[in-house]
Amino acid sequence: MALSGNKSVDSTAGVVSPLLSKVTAVKRINSKELLSEQGRLEIEHDTEIYRLTRTKNGKLILTK
Repeated sequence: MALSGNKSVDSTAGVVSPLLSKVTAVKRINSKELLSEQGRLEIEHDTEIYRLTRTKNGKLILTK
């Protein structure tokens, strides 16, 4: 099956059909805004707490 614009083309049958899944925009947040001056953030997911930390080298670490 080949892609043609926004539709998929079944070359064996010559039938054009809509794509099965739509592309959706993913929300993007700047890490400086998210982590603030502290460089740390706690994320609550279900019953767990995760910590997102910016290192001295500017890398991000997510720990449980």
